[in-house]
Amino acid sequence: MNKEPWFWDSSALVPLCVDEIASRKAQLQLRNCSQVVWWGSPVEVHSAIARLHRSGELTDAERIGAVSRLEVLGTRWKEILPADSVRELARRLLERYELRAADALQLSAALTWCRERPARRTFISSDTRLSKAAVGAGFSVVDLSLKHNCRLSGLAPQKPPGLIENEPGRPRCSFSSLSDLESLSARVKAVPFHGNTRAVPAHAAYRSAVVEACGFQPHEPQPNVTPLGAVEGHIPSWINYCTINVVLAEALLALPVV
Repeated sequence: MNKEPWFWDSSALVPLCVDEIASRKAQLQLRNCSQVVWWGSPVEVHSAIARLHRSGELTDAERIGAVSRLEVLGTRWKEILPADSVRELARRLLERYELRAADALQLSAALTWCRERPARRTFISSDTRLSKAAVGAGFSVVDLSLKHNCRLSGLAPQKPPGLIENEPGRPRCSFSSLSDLESLSARVKAVPFHGNTRAVPAHAAYRSAVVEACGFQPHEPQPNVTPLGAVEGHIPSWINYCTINVVLAEALLALPVV
């Protein structure tokens, strides 16, 4: 089965070679796609491995293993080769976004790969600044540096963030920018909840207040759902059964999906 190609920034490749916090997330994402990378990424990743080895964070054996994993990855991915057009586009991107030179080349390579039509194309990174620029350019971005598995997308300003794909066990979220996470979280936390496990009307009132505060479009709650674990002043796990509030509970408030 052919996998969908995703563009992998070098910062997302490092966790595949070196054991770190984002490694499990990166490995899980790799199952979903084939890799497209910038021609210079192997050098950037090798540089990161060498730096970690020099600083004592990697042993000799770990360095050898990391380099070997990089070589194996390189046999499977597609590379975007250097060209004058890639360089010129990178220079233009430096005027539009706050990027380092190497990151501008990464984003330029990604745009070259999709022929500057990034809609519905995925860019994966663990660099927050580059992720923000990729969102601005129009990519759907998987940022491995985020605590939650959220997909960030460039959306029209008037369209509120919401659920774009409900995968088994974990939703994906679409936000117009990284700051939306903090902004929406603050709005949700400011909405008071007063009720208990038997006060279904209180849940409905709370949910309506959340919808209004965050600018979501209303959705009908699923039928025959019993509120679970509601406590005075706390968000009930009942909201996890509402499409809109799965996003809020999982992505914004770090509550488990029931």
